[in-house]
Amino acid sequence: MTYEEFADSRLAALLRYAVMLTGDPHQAQDLVQDTMVRVQLNWRRVARADSPERYVRRMLTNQYVDWRRGSWVRRVLLRAEPDDAVPVRVDHAQHAVDRDQVWSWLSRLPRRQRACFRI
Repeated sequence: MTYEEFADSRLAALLRYAVMLTGDPHQAQDLVQDTMVRVQLNWRRVARADSPERYVRRMLTNQYVDWRRGSWVRRVLLRAEPDDAVPVRVDHAQHAVDRDQVWSWLSRLPRRQRACFRI
């Protein structure tokens, strides 16, 4: 049996098993995808097993346990250095504070000068 034949025949069952493990269909899809990449890389060893499906289910379970523990792979934080050219988004609350400050300043102006700022 080739990897492709195995994946075609058992992928749906592995996805159901992953949904049972995780309780979340989206996380289950990620789990199956990561596991199947490992299966493909180690296919010779998997194919030699007495029961390849049981071997892959065990890999899937181990991968899930690693996720739950927060294995080192998940702890690696990948991010770029902040780009100074990209402006940082302002908090919506700060926008309201700034608006109130402008209205406070405008209220100190004489009535005729305030009239030109009405929107």
